[in-house]
Amino acid sequence: MRILIKKWVMLLASFTIVAAAFAQRPNDFIKYKYHEGTAYLKRGGTLKGQFKFEVDELGLKRVFYKGEKGKEKMIPPEIAKLTLAGSTPADNIRNDSTTFVWINKYQNMFRQLRRGEVMILDNIYVVDEEYGHIRDKHLIAYKNRVAERINISNDLEPFFRDSDYFKQLLFVIQQKTKYERQVILFLTDFYNNRGTPERLVTWQTGQLTLWDGSVLNGKVNIQPLDFSSSNTSQLTRIHFYNNEGFRLLDERDVEIITINGKVFKSLLLKERNTKIYTTIWKDGNREYYINRFVEEPDFYWLLHSFSKNDLHVQEKNKKGELVHSIEEEFVRQKVLKDLIKP
Repeated sequence: MRILIKKWVMLLASFTIVAAAFAQRPNDFIKYKYHEGTAYLKRGGTLKGQFKFEVDELGLKRVFYKGEKGKEKMIPPEIAKLTLAGSTPADNIRNDSTTFVWINKYQNMFRQLRRGEVMILDNIYVVDEEYGHIRDKHLIAYKNRVAERINISNDLEPFFRDSDYFKQLLFVIQQKTKYERQVILFLTDFYNNRGTPERLVTWQTGQLTLWDGSVLNGKVNIQPLDFSSSNTSQLTRIHFYNNEGFRLLDERDVEIITINGKVFKSLLLKERNTKIYTTIWKDGNREYYINRFVEEPDFYWLLHSFSKNDLHVQEKNKKGELVHSIEEEFVRQKVLKDLIKP
């Protein structure tokens, strides 16, 4: 009986050790190293030298320092900001340094991924160390001393409240789990740089004729419909800005879009049973109807106005319905240069 109990105790202990290992954050298994940098202390002053992290299941536990003032073990609450040489470009907007910032609400330091009016941070303490898949990583948004955990792009809404356009953008942008982190970072970059919107987004000079007869002149980006799911009940969104600011419109507002002399009107696409903005291109006696939609989940539509892969070509059948053209690839090559002019 004692032997049986001993075996059960050993088995339970082994299970506990394994469970604890899996419960640990993968930060614990990263081989952290010293990096040159500068610490900005809460008590005032700075420390320059080399810094290395110690991380546990709760996050950053200690910072080891080596410099002119000798060696020291520091705890995160002593540091307001720490900037280290080195970067992981896939994560960080900078390629030469990485900054960690103290967030009072969460009583720890976090890695800064985006800076500006809205700051985005995460709970990863990597500078340029090698690492694989990291579980339990999450993002934090910070603005005007308010910090909140961000799980999906819609969680940014409290930080975009001063802009109706950006609040609407959160609703219409493609929300796919695979891209959620990139979507959040992109939207934050776009918001922080909204004074110079062409830094991140490709716009085309165009004119919108509204159903009420009024005309808007400015920069236009037509959002392609997303046919990656079975849901085809969609509205085509038109992103627009001029000196008066940003606007998000759709086919209920806009009758005609004119870009580079090409006129786009909302026509019924029979194969998809939905309306889509379409322009006509003629080759001899044949008329081709060109529009834009995506069939794979994609949020990068704001980064370009037209590309070969999302241009689609139809012709009218005997009933006058728009159906897929077998000449699609030929027409794509012919019209692409005309359609991508800024």
